[in-house]
Amino acid sequence: MIVYPDVVEYTVKENGGKHTITFDRFISDALIQKISEFNAKKQASQKQIEINDAGLELIEFISVDSTNAEGVWMSDHEIKIDKNGCMIVNGEQTKQFWNGTVTVSKKTSTNQGQKHCWG
Repeated sequence: MIVYPDVVEYTVKENGGKHTITFDRFISDALIQKISEFNAKKQASQKQIEINDAGLELIEFISVDSTNAEGVWMSDHEIKIDKNGCMIVNGEQTKQFWNGTVTVSKKTSTNQGQKHCWG
């Protein structure tokens, strides 16, 4: 089995001192292979798992480090997406559905060494 690294396409925009990261696309070869294996085992009467072209439904967790360009990870902002699609932002459960974005107060320009983690 050959597994390619995850691919993430995103943009960063500043508005009023806040920075919004918009996730446009997420591709995880490992997850797609696991879903394909799972779907192959399903009975004809069972619904198969389908992933849209953007693949954002595969993201469960996002952590943004805008503090350290290198070295130890500093998680400045975290979003977990629960099984219903609602966000847990920095440990606080919300009733908001994730809209494919993360907004942070600290500068998040990739030229400044911003790091992201998704899974």
